[in-house]
Amino acid sequence: MRFLLLAFLLCFCFATTFAFGEEPQSKSQQQQQPKLGLPNGEVIELNDSNFDKYVNKGTAEQLPVIIDVYATWCVHCKQLEPVWRELARELQSEVYVGKIDGEKERALANRLSANKGFPTIILLHQNKMRFYSGERSVEKLTHFCRKGWREVKPEPWHKTANNWFGQIFGLVHKVPGVLKGMYSQFSKDYSDTQILFMALSVPVVSGMLLIWVADAITVRRTVSRSRRYVAEQELIRRRA
Repeated sequence: MRFLLLAFLLCFCFATTFAFGEEPQSKSQQQQQPKLGLPNGEVIELNDSNFDKYVNKGTAEQLPVIIDVYATWCVHCKQLEPVWRELARELQSEVYVGKIDGEKERALANRLSANKGFPTIILLHQNKMRFYSGERSVEKLTHFCRKGWREVKPEPWHKTANNWFGQIFGLVHKVPGVLKGMYSQFSKDYSDTQILFMALSVPVVSGMLLIWVADAITVRRTVSRSRRYVAEQELIRRRA
Protein backbone atom coordinates (compact mmCIF):
# COMPACT_ATOMS: atom_id res chain seq x y z
CA MET A 1 0.00 0.00 0.00
CA ARG A 2 2.80 2.41 0.88
CA PHE A 3 4.62 1.68 -2.37
CA LEU A 4 1.45 2.57 -4.26
CA LEU A 5 1.13 5.79 -2.31
CA LEU A 6 4.71 6.76 -3.06
CA ALA A 7 4.15 6.12 -6.75
CA PHE A 8 1.09 8.34 -6.85
CA LEU A 9 2.86 11.02 -4.82
CA LEU A 10 5.29 11.41 -7.72
CA CYS A 11 2.88 13.67 -9.56
CA PHE A 12 2.10 15.54 -6.37
CA CYS A 13 5.82 16.00 -5.80
CA PHE A 14 6.40 17.74 -9.11
CA ALA A 15 3.33 19.90 -8.64
CA THR A 16 4.41 21.13 -5.22
CA THR A 17 7.99 21.61 -6.40
CA PHE A 18 6.91 24.04 -9.11
CA ALA A 19 4.24 25.61 -6.94
CA PHE A 20 6.32 26.23 -3.81
CA GLY A 21 9.89 25.99 -5.06
CA GLU A 22 12.27 28.88 -5.41
CA GLU A 23 11.41 31.39 -8.09
CA PRO A 24 13.87 31.49 -10.97
CA GLN A 25 16.31 34.38 -10.65
CA SER A 26 16.60 37.08 -13.24
CA LYS A 27 19.91 37.96 -14.85
CA SER A 28 20.23 41.07 -12.70
CA GLN A 29 19.70 39.02 -9.52
CA GLN A 30 22.31 36.50 -10.62
CA GLN A 31 24.79 39.27 -11.34
CA GLN A 32 24.25 40.73 -7.86
CA GLN A 33 25.22 37.46 -6.19
CA PRO A 34 28.84 37.42 -5.01
CA LYS A 35 31.06 35.23 -7.11
CA LEU A 36 33.03 32.40 -5.57
CA GLY A 37 36.46 33.28 -4.36
CA LEU A 38 39.55 31.39 -5.37
CA PRO A 39 40.24 28.09 -3.58
CA ASN A 40 41.60 28.93 -0.13
CA GLY A 41 43.45 25.71 0.59
CA GLU A 42 40.63 24.14 2.58
CA VAL A 43 38.60 21.05 1.72
CA ILE A 44 35.00 21.95 0.83
CA GLU A 45 32.16 19.80 2.15
CA LEU A 46 29.89 19.54 -0.89
CA ASN A 47 26.22 18.66 -0.68
CA ASP A 48 23.05 18.91 -2.71
CA SER A 49 22.59 22.60 -1.91
CA ASN A 50 26.04 23.94 -2.86
CA PHE A 51 27.28 21.46 -5.50
CA ASP A 52 26.06 23.35 -8.57
CA LYS A 53 27.39 26.61 -7.17
CA TYR A 54 30.93 25.28 -7.40
CA VAL A 55 30.68 23.43 -10.71
CA ASN A 56 28.35 25.69 -12.74
CA LYS A 57 28.59 29.30 -11.51
CA GLY A 58 31.05 32.10 -10.98
CA THR A 59 34.77 31.44 -11.17
CA ALA A 60 34.09 27.72 -10.73
CA GLU A 61 33.32 27.66 -14.46
CA GLN A 62 37.01 28.35 -15.10
CA LEU A 63 38.56 26.26 -12.33
CA PRO A 64 38.53 22.47 -11.96
CA VAL A 65 36.79 20.78 -9.04
CA ILE A 66 38.19 17.51 -7.71
CA ILE A 67 35.91 15.52 -5.45
CA ASP A 68 36.37 12.64 -3.05
CA VAL A 69 33.13 10.68 -2.60
CA TYR A 70 33.63 8.83 0.67
CA ALA A 71 31.85 6.77 3.32
CA THR A 72 32.40 7.17 7.05
CA TRP A 73 32.97 3.43 7.53
CA CYS A 74 35.48 3.11 4.67
CA VAL A 75 39.06 2.43 5.84
CA HIS A 76 40.60 3.61 2.56
CA CYS A 77 38.60 6.84 2.80
CA LYS A 78 40.04 7.54 6.25
CA GLN A 79 43.55 6.92 4.93
CA LEU A 80 42.88 9.43 2.14
CA GLU A 81 41.81 12.25 4.51
CA PRO A 82 45.30 13.65 5.32
CA VAL A 83 46.28 13.36 1.65
CA TRP A 84 43.14 15.26 0.67
CA ARG A 85 43.87 18.08 3.14
CA GLU A 86 47.41 18.37 1.85
CA LEU A 87 46.12 18.34 -1.74
CA ALA A 88 43.83 21.29 -0.96
CA ARG A 89 46.79 23.28 0.39
CA GLU A 90 48.94 22.33 -2.60
CA LEU A 91 46.28 23.40 -5.12
CA GLN A 92 45.29 26.63 -3.37
CA SER A 93 44.03 29.23 -5.90
CA GLU A 94 44.12 26.57 -8.64
CA VAL A 95 41.57 23.83 -7.98
CA TYR A 96 38.58 23.45 -5.68
CA VAL A 97 39.13 20.35 -3.54
CA GLY A 98 35.88 18.96 -2.19
CA LYS A 99 34.43 15.88 -0.58
CA ILE A 100 30.97 14.33 -0.50
CA ASP A 101 29.53 11.93 2.05
CA GLY A 102 28.30 9.26 -0.36
CA GLU A 103 25.92 7.71 2.17
CA LYS A 104 24.35 10.96 3.32
CA GLU A 105 24.19 12.56 -0.15
CA ARG A 106 22.99 9.53 -2.09
CA ALA A 107 21.21 11.51 -4.81
CA LEU A 108 24.37 13.50 -5.47
CA ALA A 109 26.50 10.35 -5.44
CA ASN A 110 24.17 8.75 -7.97
CA ARG A 111 24.38 11.85 -10.13
CA LEU A 112 28.18 11.45 -10.10
CA SER A 113 27.92 7.69 -10.75
CA ALA A 114 29.90 7.27 -7.53
CA ASN A 115 27.80 4.49 -6.05
CA LYS A 116 29.95 1.46 -6.87
CA GLY A 117 32.72 1.84 -4.31
CA PHE A 118 34.51 4.19 -1.94
CA PRO A 119 36.48 6.33 -2.22
CA THR A 120 35.63 7.56 -5.70
CA ILE A 121 37.73 10.46 -7.01
CA ILE A 122 36.26 12.63 -9.75
CA LEU A 123 37.47 15.73 -11.58
CA LEU A 124 34.91 18.15 -13.03
CA HIS A 125 36.22 20.70 -15.50
CA GLN A 126 34.89 22.45 -18.63
CA ASN A 127 31.59 20.53 -18.55
CA LYS A 128 33.51 17.25 -18.57
CA MET A 129 33.76 14.57 -15.89
CA ARG A 130 36.73 12.28 -15.42
CA PHE A 131 37.40 9.51 -12.90
CA TYR A 132 40.80 9.16 -11.26
CA SER A 133 42.09 5.64 -10.73
CA GLY A 134 45.79 6.21 -10.09
CA GLU A 135 47.96 6.31 -7.02
CA ARG A 136 46.38 8.24 -4.14
CA SER A 137 49.36 10.42 -3.33
CA VAL A 138 49.59 14.21 -3.21
CA GLU A 139 52.13 14.24 -6.01
CA LYS A 140 50.09 12.06 -8.40
CA LEU A 141 46.80 13.78 -7.60
CA THR A 142 48.36 17.22 -8.08
CA HIS A 143 49.71 16.21 -11.48
CA PHE A 144 46.28 14.84 -12.45
CA CYS A 145 44.54 18.09 -11.51
CA ARG A 146 47.03 20.30 -13.34
CA LYS A 147 47.84 18.38 -16.50
CA GLY A 148 47.18 14.67 -16.17
CA TRP A 149 43.43 14.97 -16.68
CA ARG A 150 44.05 15.60 -20.39
CA GLU A 151 45.22 11.99 -20.73
CA VAL A 152 42.01 10.56 -19.26
CA LYS A 153 38.97 10.04 -21.47
CA PRO A 154 35.94 11.95 -20.16
CA GLU A 155 32.68 10.27 -19.39
CA PRO A 156 29.90 10.39 -22.04
CA TRP A 157 27.76 13.53 -21.96
CA HIS A 158 24.75 11.64 -20.60
CA LYS A 159 26.82 10.47 -17.61
CA THR A 160 28.39 13.84 -16.87
CA ALA A 161 27.25 15.53 -13.66
CA ASN A 162 28.30 19.11 -14.43
CA ASN A 163 26.38 19.76 -17.65
CA TRP A 164 22.72 20.55 -18.30
CA PHE A 165 21.81 16.87 -18.57
CA GLY A 166 23.51 16.14 -15.26
CA GLN A 167 21.44 18.81 -13.54
CA ILE A 168 18.21 17.28 -14.84
CA PHE A 169 19.44 13.81 -13.93
CA GLY A 170 20.14 15.08 -10.43
CA LEU A 171 16.54 16.22 -10.04
CA VAL A 172 15.33 12.77 -11.03
CA HIS A 173 17.49 11.18 -8.34
CA LYS A 174 15.99 13.49 -5.73
CA VAL A 175 12.44 12.28 -6.38
CA PRO A 176 12.50 9.10 -4.19
CA GLY A 177 13.81 11.03 -1.18
CA VAL A 178 11.30 13.81 -1.70
CA LEU A 179 8.46 11.32 -1.96
CA LYS A 180 9.44 9.56 1.24
CA GLY A 181 9.72 12.88 3.04
CA MET A 182 6.32 14.00 1.78
CA TYR A 183 4.71 10.73 2.81
CA SER A 184 6.23 10.95 6.29
CA GLN A 185 5.03 14.53 6.65
CA PHE A 186 1.48 13.90 5.40
CA SER A 187 1.09 10.65 7.34
CA LYS A 188 1.26 12.62 10.60
CA ASP A 189 -2.04 14.37 9.86
CA TYR A 190 -3.77 12.23 7.24
CA SER A 191 -4.65 8.59 6.74
CA ASP A 192 -3.32 6.53 3.82
CA THR A 193 -6.69 6.82 2.09
CA GLN A 194 -6.65 10.62 2.31
CA ILE A 195 -3.07 10.79 1.03
CA LEU A 196 -3.99 8.53 -1.88
CA PHE A 197 -6.96 10.75 -2.71
CA MET A 198 -4.78 13.89 -2.69
CA ALA A 199 -2.14 12.22 -4.84
CA LEU A 200 -4.75 11.09 -7.36
CA SER A 201 -6.42 14.49 -7.47
CA VAL A 202 -3.31 16.19 -8.91
CA PRO A 203 -3.08 14.26 -12.22
CA VAL A 204 -6.90 14.10 -12.49
CA VAL A 205 -7.36 17.86 -12.09
CA SER A 206 -4.36 18.56 -14.35
CA GLY A 207 -5.79 16.26 -17.02
CA MET A 208 -9.23 17.86 -16.81
CA LEU A 209 -7.66 21.31 -17.14
CA LEU A 210 -5.68 20.28 -20.21
CA ILE A 211 -8.80 18.77 -21.79
CA TRP A 212 -10.76 21.96 -21.09
CA VAL A 213 -8.04 24.14 -22.67
CA ALA A 214 -7.76 21.87 -25.72
CA ASP A 215 -11.52 21.75 -26.08
CA ALA A 216 -11.83 25.53 -25.80
CA ILE A 217 -9.21 26.06 -28.50
CA THR A 218 -10.80 23.48 -30.80
CA VAL A 219 -14.33 24.86 -30.35
CA ARG A 220 -13.14 28.40 -30.94
CA ARG A 221 -11.46 27.44 -34.20
CA THR A 222 -14.51 25.44 -35.32
CA VAL A 223 -16.88 28.32 -34.59
CA SER A 224 -14.61 30.76 -36.40
CA ARG A 225 -14.45 28.54 -39.48
CA SER A 226 -18.24 28.02 -39.44
CA ARG A 227 -18.89 31.76 -39.31
CA ARG A 228 -16.46 32.37 -42.14
CA TYR A 229 -18.14 29.64 -44.22
CA VAL A 230 -21.62 31.09 -43.58
CA ALA A 231 -20.40 34.58 -44.53
CA GLU A 232 -18.86 33.29 -47.76
CA GLN A 233 -22.04 31.41 -48.68
CA GLU A 234 -24.15 34.49 -47.98
CA LEU A 235 -21.86 36.59 -50.20
CA ILE A 236 -22.13 34.02 -53.03
CA ARG A 237 -25.93 33.95 -52.71
CA ARG A 238 -26.22 37.72 -52.97
CA ARG A 239 -24.00 37.87 -56.02
CA ALA A 240 -26.08 35.18 -57.72
